[in-house]
Amino acid sequence: MRHATPVSCLVLVLSLLVTTPLTGRPASPAPAGALSEALPGPPPWSPPESSSGAAPGTETSVRSVPVPDPPDLDPNDLDPDAVRETGDGGEFAVVGVVGFGEPDGEVEVRAGRDGGWTPWTHAEVLHVERRGGRTRWFSEPLWTGFQDRVQVRSRATALSVALVDPGHAPTPESDGRGILRVLTRADWGADEGLRCAEPSYADAVSAATLHHTAGPNDYTAGQSAQLMRGIYAYHARTLGWCDIGYHVLVDRYGQTFEGRHGGMDRPVIGAHAIGFNSGTTSVSMLGHHSADQPTDAVVEAAATWLAWKFRVHGIDPAGSATLVSGGGASNRYPQGQQVQLPTLFAHRDVSVTECPGDAAYARLPWLRQRVAELMSQ
Repeated sequence: MRHATPVSCLVLVLSLLVTTPLTGRPASPAPAGALSEALPGPPPWSPPESSSGAAPGTETSVRSVPVPDPPDLDPNDLDPDAVRETGDGGEFAVVGVVGFGEPDGEVEVRAGRDGGWTPWTHAEVLHVERRGGRTRWFSEPLWTGFQDRVQVRSRATALSVALVDPGHAPTPESDGRGILRVLTRADWGADEGLRCAEPSYADAVSAATLHHTAGPNDYTAGQSAQLMRGIYAYHARTLGWCDIGYHVLVDRYGQTFEGRHGGMDRPVIGAHAIGFNSGTTSVSMLGHHSADQPTDAVVEAAATWLAWKFRVHGIDPAGSATLVSGGGASNRYPQGQQVQLPTLFAHRDVSVTECPGDAAYARLPWLRQRVAELMSQ
């Protein structure tokens, strides 16, 4: 891959890309030749040059540590505010909670070191897995900053925490070029050795899903790459998704990050909305937006990315798409049901979840309009 100064990146210039008419139907993926003229270096779906390990400072580890159950366990008498502490002595910056059985009440997490603690954060359920008569649930991965102890406040039992150390390498500095600058997987330090499968592709992309990652909003611009590596490792290894689930992620400062491997212009099948992963793309905002308004920078970055992606695939941001549900534990629609959705919809529209939060959900009409404006320029 060719490197820009000071860091390699993809500069996506909307006017140089495919100029498909807005038909509301998915178009075929753009040919490699068209993209190689607009994007520096080889086509973005080329295999990784090396998967032997991570760059210095980006080495990422995931450890599973049990959360102790209260003594004299009686589920009927458990205090919903019971606090239990755990850790393995090692450092981490991202935490996910894993539980057996159906999710039971609210789970909150905080982390600390040297006697100081972060604020309590709600651990929103990301995924429920039912196999062979057993049920497991997984929270969203939560940014804590670098800590060495974690506390869980909940009445739930049989819990464990996934502790992710993403390495200390910060987000590379922007070179300030281009309409939309995308930090590639190499830029933010993805260890390609964590992937356990090659990407799968749909026939086309006909819609996009808006998400939030549901973690705290107090990360710095320099910490965004660390958060990306933490989410990637948690999705790939703890959840067993073999890669990060989202196609693209944007942070509160307007930085845009390449997500799932396989080519940002191609119809890569993600792991972001159970039953609706095939034929959709996704953009996820780093942070929690139930009460906190998304920043102007994050929604503008999301709109700019979506305008590029919709143009590549010939999607009308004011249109609708008919999708077929694949079913699943948290899906709102049974397997095989046809569902008509806006071409830009929210995760909660198809799954039982708060995602992307009430404040972000309220911005969807503006976002659709902004995508259309950018596509018309």
